[in-house]
Amino acid sequence: MAMNTTAPQLDTLPSARTLRKWVLLRQQTRRPRRGALSILAVWGVPAYVCSGIVWWTAQLPSGTAAANSSADQLFSVSIDPVVGQWYAWALVLMLAAVSMQLFRALGPVSAEAGEFAWILSGRVDRRAALTLRICGLTVVALAMGIGTARSVTFVLPTVSDWRVLGGYAAAGWSGLLSIAVLGQIFLTVRLVLVFLIGGLWAAGIGVAVAAASNAVPAAEFPMSLGSPTAVLSAGMAVVLFVAALRWSGHIDRAALGGSADLMAGISAACTALDPSYLSGALEARRWRRVATVTSRGFAGTGVGTLVAADLRRLRRDRGSWTVVGAASVCPYAVHAVGSPVLVAITQLVACFVVGMASSGGLRDVCGSAALRFALGGSDIRLRLCHLPIPALAILGVWLASAPAAYTSGWAVLVIAPVGALAAVYRARRRPPTQLGGLVLETGLRQVPLDLLRQLLTGPAALAAAGALQAALLLLW
Repeated sequence: MAMNTTAPQLDTLPSARTLRKWVLLRQQTRRPRRGALSILAVWGVPAYVCSGIVWWTAQLPSGTAAANSSADQLFSVSIDPVVGQWYAWALVLMLAAVSMQLFRALGPVSAEAGEFAWILSGRVDRRAALTLRICGLTVVALAMGIGTARSVTFVLPTVSDWRVLGGYAAAGWSGLLSIAVLGQIFLTVRLVLVFLIGGLWAAGIGVAVAAASNAVPAAEFPMSLGSPTAVLSAGMAVVLFVAALRWSGHIDRAALGGSADLMAGISAACTALDPSYLSGALEARRWRRVATVTSRGFAGTGVGTLVAADLRRLRRDRGSWTVVGAASVCPYAVHAVGSPVLVAITQLVACFVVGMASSGGLRDVCGSAALRFALGGSDIRLRLCHLPIPALAILGVWLASAPAAYTSGWAVLVIAPVGALAAVYRARRRPPTQLGGLVLETGLRQVPLDLLRQLLTGPAALAAAGALQAALLLLW
């Protein structure tokens, strides 16, 4: 008796909903079944605790962190609530620019290679297949906007309720996400994204400068969630969301898979608790953006050649100069509303960030024994040859932001560049992550103590320098 080995023929192509149902059924068959009590024990307590924290945070008035007596010396905000509200709007605008850059880097709509090959590449309605994903991303964007507004008003005192700023932020974040989705479809919108990000940065900095110079109206803000401005903002967000859903079927393969490397780096970094996976993906993307460069030799030999290589790497990476500029401005922004302790710690962190961004040569030399063997000389000499450029970058940011932190005294001020350089050296000198080692068994899960010790090699030195600065300022 002959067996029928032909595949079943479908009269019509399966819809996106049918494909999702097949995927869920396949995942359920491969996943062990759990009872209702097991699911409640695993997810019930975390959900209850998180909802309680969210409810408690939502009931707090604005400026709660500043009014807390135990943290008064760290987060003292001695400004008028009207000026504080202007600062809150400025900070929300700048954080919106950062979120827009994040949306642009992540896609924001992306698909894995397997999903695209088996589902999205067939003759399926791509708009129907991506509708649920865009709706989920919009919910995340709404939560990001509300959480950003609550975090900003938690520190800065404002004259109006934080929900007003939260409503505007939620509409703004969802609109920015929809614009980013449209940027994946239309080239014109993709080019406008750069000007939009720059406009948000300029608006945030302009509002902050106006608030610092007292060039803002002293009257109470008339804005509310029922005002025409709020209705117009919500209407624009809805229109952009509908347009993103309407044209989502035209997102091509290049746009869907453009951030696959970054998503894989984020997944690997979170799974293995090793940020080098994410930093490697960002590094590769940054140099792909630089594209073709003119290859030129180095004049001389020895230490000068290694320093020149670091300098050329920094000159070709245009994003490093943006980091230097932003890090130099941060202490001034904190100085307008924060205490000397907070300004000193901000300057320390800014120097560390700039040092990490300009220490690519030190990272390569410390991470590759074959490269050290090819260059010749002792390991200490090679490491010291790659320290001048990070040290100069840290010194430049320190000098540029020194007027903002001069009230803390020279003893505290000098700790910032020295501590940042030491933290950068220890972080770059850290050997490759070893996943083995001591693991602590707890009632909830395993805690990899040895892995955490490796990851905190550089940040531990930074925390020690910050603690020393805070101790000196609080004691004096």
